[in-house]
Amino acid sequence: MEKYGYMLSGKLIKIEVGGLNINFWFTVQRDGFNFFDAADRPADTIIIATPLALMRMLSNENRSNQLFDGDAEIRGNMDTAQQLNDMFNALDVDWEEHLSRLTGDIIAHQIGSAVRSRRDRCKRSIATFEDDVTNYLQEEKRLLPTRREVETFLSRVDVLRGDVERLEQRLARLATPTNGFS
Repeated sequence: MEKYGYMLSGKLIKIEVGGLNINFWFTVQRDGFNFFDAADRPADTIIIATPLALMRMLSNENRSNQLFDGDAEIRGNMDTAQQLNDMFNALDVDWEEHLSRLTGDIIAHQIGSAVRSRRDRCKRSIATFEDDVTNYLQEEKRLLPTRREVETFLSRVDVLRGDVERLEQRLARLATPTNGFS
């Protein structure tokens, strides 16, 4: 956190929570965050996202480019946004624990379970869709080769490559004058 507090020192980030008409600002410090209800200057970076997108950005799942995965709109300084994304990737926050302070353990656990369940269903749906599209393009339309067809093709290319190398060596031996025919 200290590294990002230094890198983001003095940067003002605005979060606009879509659908709820909630805006807040924060700065990153070496030891944490400072949150504000209003700001006296324009934000360096503005992040506009739905509550679900914000939760995904800050979750412990799918650590990569949470901020830039298309679920959020980003305006302003992109370097600041990238540093913020890197900081989110380095965070390990138990959001269910923090939510329990506001709602109680039972409700926080139910919300966390619902979010995890929805995420898992979405992952399964995406995997099923990918499989269905692959099957359609390979088996029904014959636009893409199957894995077996690709493996067979690559194996044949390897055999052909070996044959060509042996033929080149044979031609090189026949072309040299030391073969006794010159």
